[in-house]
Amino acid sequence: MRWLHGCLTDMKVKLPKEKIDNYIAVGQVCKEQLDSQLVDQKATLIYNELNSDIHNLANEHIPERKQLTLVTVSRISREKGFERMLKVAEQLKGIDYIWHIVGYGYDEKYEEHIKKQAPDNWVFHGKLENPFPYIKNADFLLQLSDYEAFGFVLLESLVLGTTVITTNYSSASEMINDSNGYIIRKDLSDFTPEMLVKKTFTHKHKSGFEQWKKLL
Repeated sequence: MRWLHGCLTDMKVKLPKEKIDNYIAVGQVCKEQLDSQLVDQKATLIYNELNSDIHNLANEHIPERKQLTLVTVSRISREKGFERMLKVAEQLKGIDYIWHIVGYGYDEKYEEHIKKQAPDNWVFHGKLENPFPYIKNADFLLQLSDYEAFGFVLLESLVLGTTVITTNYSSASEMINDSNGYIIRKDLSDFTPEMLVKKTFTHKHKSGFEQWKKLL
């Protein structure tokens, strides 16, 4: 069995030629791109499981902020869109906001490059065991990646009621629509600070537990 967390076509990756009885894809677009390379079989779509205690964990106290609050929970690497985030920050000059960055990079030089370029109101927390309070207490979660198989942090954000702004990679529309967020172009040509209007919505995630039981 192989569990695939990447969109092969988007990443320009060819599937290795080996016998695997079952392929599990974490998102619909991920499955479609995987199926296009499979011969005589189809992948199974099973979404990742949420932390069952996410709501309690999100209630952990953190300092409250009255200004516009943004959050990004991501590895600090090129494909995750940090250069785009810097361009967005340029458009936010003159606005009172704070941007929490939760995560770290495998490439220390690139991480240091981003930190040097970042404005003072970006707060780098590094890796946190519990990022959920920062997601819940943010006005917007921004995920400006080149590609995602299934942006799991988007799902966590939606479950916690936080509006999402993400780029138009192939799988973005699996979760984001006009009611819960914004999908913007990768060149940011359609981003404006005026879109920073929160949306009120509820989101329920269907567990894949029963699918796993049948498969195993």
